[in-house]
Amino acid sequence: MNARQLLVDGLNVITTIEVALARGVLLLGRDACLRDMASFHGSYRLVEETERAVEIFVEVVDSLRPSKVTVYIDRPVSNSGRLAEIVRATAARKGSCVEATTEDRVDEKLKATPAVVASADSAILDECSEWLNLARISIERYRSELEPLWLVDLS
Repeated sequence: MNARQLLVDGLNVITTIEVALARGVLLLGRDACLRDMASFHGSYRLVEETERAVEIFVEVVDSLRPSKVTVYIDRPVSNSGRLAEIVRATAARKGSCVEATTEDRVDEKLKATPAVVASADSAILDECSEWLNLARISIERYRSELEPLWLVDLS
């Protein structure tokens, strides 16, 4: 990942880390992606685990040393601006290169980019040029803090 641009499906990745912190159900798919069962159709709530999830996310991204990181958060989803601000504040506090923005049509942007995409959304993964499952990397790296994981392996 060193010196490559990374575009992140922010709600997808951060929500999965939040679910792991809350000891919620995680699914390991046949594509090796780790996913959560959280669902938010137009609305997202900041939860007790949000700030720690963002800290973990920023620390893992920085360890990968990408050339540039942009976290896209779906603007039409409620609280997207607040989540973007938490990401920006956490990144600033840690001296990170992570940038966060709210955008319309995030999925389409991620599908079309030549950059590496971080998501577990199969509709994005099927069309983007290259991807990584950043939520899985984050959860594996911080597994001792997140145990016991409620993991259902469907692989």
